[in-house]
Order: sequence, then structure tokens, then C-alpha cells
Amino acid sequence: MGSPKARDMHFDRVMRNLFAMKCPKVMITAVMLIFWLRAPAFGPFERWDVVDLFAGQARIARLARQYGQSSIAMDIGYHEDPHIFDINSEPGFVMALKSILEGRYGSLLVTLGVCCSSWITTSNGSTKRSFLTPMGCCLYATVAAANKMVSRCVLLLLAVISMNGIYILEQPSSSLIMMHERMVWLQHLLESLLMRMFLQRFWMKGLGHQTPKRTVLFSNTAWLVEFSFASKLKKQQLTSEVKTTDQYTSKSGRKRFKGNGNLKATQVYTWPYARRILQIKDLGKREIRDPIPGVDETSDLKKMYAALPWDDLWGDADMWGDDVPQRFQAAGNPRRVATLAAQRTLG
Repeated sequence: MGSPKARDMHFDRVMRNLFAMKCPKVMITAVMLIFWLRAPAFGPFERWDVVDLFAGQARIARLARQYGQSSIAMDIGYHEDPHIFDINSEPGFVMALKSILEGRYGSLLVTLGVCCSSWITTSNGSTKRSFLTPMGCCLYATVAAANKMVSRCVLLLLAVISMNGIYILEQPSSSLIMMHERMVWLQHLLESLLMRMFLQRFWMKGLGHQTPKRTVLFSNTAWLVEFSFASKLKKQQLTSEVKTTDQYTSKSGRKRFKGNGNLKATQVYTWPYARRILQIKDLGKREIRDPIPGVDETSDLKKMYAALPWDDLWGDADMWGDDVPQRFQAAGNPRRVATLAAQRTLG
């Protein structure tokens, strides 16, 4: 799908979906700028069947290729400069958003194994996260970075929904990530649109993992139920010879736990898990997912954009970067620059 007419049709339906979902204007502007970059290096749209973010060993993307599907995988460890594929960096976020927008409309699958180290109960002592304080101590750089990453992932989920695609977000069962302020915002937004988010808990050991690893998936497809067969394990299966935490005594004399070298290895997906994820994608093709209500098919996009207020710039996702005053001083302010860009993109 590389012709100008086809690109314009792709752009039109994605944009109208974003407006119907009442997405923040800063996100809509970012999507427009991605479509604006139409150089050959950015490739054709409708090119990816699977986008595997936080991919690690990329088993989902690799297996998808074996099945004859086009896929792309991204992970911070794929380049000697981690800045390139870091979701928290400008190029990393643009690459992730661009890859989603290059997906096949209506059949795209996006998987997100968001970094969980800051969200699990094992880290509560160093992050100060809890059910009452899920955002943790934002004075800590690692906590602030994790919060920013989740805010950006929420924006990526909006992009997937606008593509009428399937997203699957994976976390350890103890993760507090869904209590992040932006995740709560997303759930309320979907509820207001009568669009559902499904949840499925299961044990990774039921899919060949070396440890039990209680896991939870969040998605907009009801076919997560395909993991329900692994939702229960026999008592003897709940033990493992692989220890992922070590116990120690703090200065105050309290017994505490910390992750050891085996913990990171548990992040690697098993091949049976990857296979089951791709089965869900195939089943999703026959599923009528909750439609986006109230899509305006006739109004002028330029006027729709101009009428949308700048009520939330998503500073927590750092959508303008740290050097906004320097970059936009001559232009007045970032809103003015975005409006000028929109006039070119929509005009």
C-alpha cells in the first residue's frame, strides 16, 4: 500500500478514529507528523502483520515470519546505542509509533512486554510503589523513567485501537502497572466508549516455562481465553529448582528479598507462548471487536483538528522533549508549531 491515494485513505480512517476516541491533541499531532514523513526510508503503510515491542529475543516476531507473516521487533538491546530503540527516547518512541501506523489495518497485532522491574512487588522497597501509591517515589530517576514509559505505552495503545488492531500487554501477575494514572485514564476512556479491555491470568509454566511465573495479559480481544487452560497448576508444578530471588537481612533487621541473576532469564518467552499469541491473532480475524463509536466520516479533518483543544499536553510522557523552549523560541510555542505542521499535513 504505497500509492499516494492509498496512503491518504489510510491516513483518513486512522485520523477519524483518533478524533472519535477523543484522543489528546498532542497524540493526534504526533500521528500526523509520522504520516507527514513520506520519504522512501519510512516504507509503505499496511506492511506489518505483527509489531513486537519490548521484544527481547523476538520469539513472537520470528515465529510470525515462519508462519509467512510480516513482522518487526524492537528492543532496547538491539543497537549498541540503547537510545535508538528506547521507548523513552524520541527516536525510540517515533520508531514504535511509526511501526504501528505501518501495520495492516484491521488485522495488526501489537505485543508489549513492558519492562516490569519497577512495577512488581519485589521492587516495592526501592520504588515505594503500593496499591495506595502506585506511581511510587517520582524523585527516583528509575521510577520517573518507568512512569514515563507507561504513559508513552498508553499512547501507543491508542494508536493500535485507531488501526482496528489487537494489542496484548503482558505483565507479571503482581505488577501494579494498571494502576498507573494513565492506564486508569485509558480504562475510563474505553468504558465511556463502550469498548472493553479483557484480562487473563495464567501460569507460564503451563506453556513450558522453567518457573511457575504467574502472568497476566490485557487485551482488546476476548480470545485471551485461549490461555485459560494454564490458569491452574497442580501443587507439584508450583515449585521450581530455579530461584529468582535471594533473601537478605536489612540494616533494621528485617528479612527482605531481592532479584538475582536468574530473574532476568524468566523474561524470555517460551515458543509455546509465542505460538499461542499468534493463534489469538488468527482467531481475532473472525472476531467483531468493539467498534469505535461516533466516527465522523464527513467533516473536514483540518477543521476537526483546529476545533480540538490543547487541554492536556501529556507532560508525563514528555511528548515535547526537554529542549522545547530552545527549539520553539523563534516560533512562539509548541502549539503554534504543531498547528503549522497540521495545516501542511491536513491541507
